[in-house]
Amino acid sequence: MEKTENPEKSRLKQLKKIRMEKHLSIKLCVGNTMNCLKKSDNYTDISTTSQFMLLIDSIIKNPKELTTLTNEDLANLGFCTSCIMASNFTSKYSQYYNWSTGAVVVSVGFYAFMKQLDNSYLLNSHFPAFIVLIHEGREYFANLIQELILTGKEKLSFYDAFDRIKFWGSEQKKYDIAKHFEYTLQTHCIAKGTSNEYLNDWFKEILYEIKSIEERLQTTDSVPQTKQVYEILSNLFLNNSMPTCCEIN
Repeated sequence: MEKTENPEKSRLKQLKKIRMEKHLSIKLCVGNTMNCLKKSDNYTDISTTSQFMLLIDSIIKNPKELTTLTNEDLANLGFCTSCIMASNFTSKYSQYYNWSTGAVVVSVGFYAFMKQLDNSYLLNSHFPAFIVLIHEGREYFANLIQELILTGKEKLSFYDAFDRIKFWGSEQKKYDIAKHFEYTLQTHCIAKGTSNEYLNDWFKEILYEIKSIEERLQTTDSVPQTKQVYEILSNLFLNNSMPTCCEIN
C-alpha cells in the first residue's frame, strides 16, 4: 500500500523550494499573513503556518527592508508577530534552518511596535497585541535585552573571566527589565481602558513582583533601557543584520 505523505511535511518541502527559487518582500508577506489570519480560527492551519514561515524567511533574507516599512505595514507586522507568539507555532516549529523562529519573531515584533511609538503612530488599541508579544516571548525578549545592552557584545568569549562575570550578572537583570517593560505597557492599557481578562491575570502576576524588581533595577522606569534596545536593533536592521540571539549554532 502506498504511503500518503503528511500534508505539513509536504508543505514544508514546498516552502524550501520557494526559498531556493525566489525572494518575497516583507511587505508582501505581511499582507498575505494578514489575509490568512482573518480566515483562520486558531492560526494552526497549514495555510497560516506556511505563511508564518514565509514571513520569517523574508525577514531573515533582507532585514533592512524592515526600516523602509510604512506605519500601516509596521502595525500589521506587529499584529502578525503577536498572533504568531499567541499560537503554538514557535513551539511546533522552533527552528527554521539555523534560526530560532521565536527569537526572530520577538525581535522584529518589538521593533515594529517601538517604531510605531517612535513615529507617534501606535494606537491605544494596539497595546494589548504588544503585551501579548512581550509576555509570550519573554524568554526571547530577555535574551535580546541581554545581548544588546547588558553584555555589550554580540558574542561573549567564555575564556575571559570578566565576560563570564558580566554575563551571569545580567541573567536576573534581563528578566527584570523585560517584566518591568510589560508592567509599563499594562499600566498604559489599564489607564486607557483597553485591557482585558487575560491581560489582567498577567498584570496581577507582575504586580506581585514589581516592588522587588524596581529595587533590583534601582528605577521605576524601564523605558530608557528598552528604548536603547530598540535603537541598537534599528541599527542592526539598517545594516541588514539580525541579532546574534536569533541564530542557532
